[in-house]
Amino acid sequence: MKNKYGAVKTTIDGIVFASKAEGAFYQHLKLLKKVGVISEIKLQVPYRLHAGIKWIADFVVFHKSQWVAIDVKGVETAVFRIKRKLYEEDYGPMHVVKPIYRGGIPTFTWP
Repeated sequence: MKNKYGAVKTTIDGIVFASKAEGAFYQHLKLLKKVGVISEIKLQVPYRLHAGIKWIADFVVFHKSQWVAIDVKGVETAVFRIKRKLYEEDYGPMHVVKPIYRGGIPTFTWP
């Protein structure tokens, strides 16, 4: 089933991801963990922003001695851009990862 932006829910390792790109990025993170680039992966981590607004990071990873919030985006909506600004005021930089499609397969350049 597709959402209004064309994302298709995908299941990997028994985990349901909101899109194929998000699932593919999870596999990318697992490889980074296996080779020691990151040491931990957390999924769907909630944050409280200004005025009680909630934002959920797709992934939070431990990289270079710090926690890094990552969101996988094909389309950046106006609401997302506002939440990103609020998040960055309270917590610092957010990493937004956009898939690059080669032959229909998403690839990533993070980190």
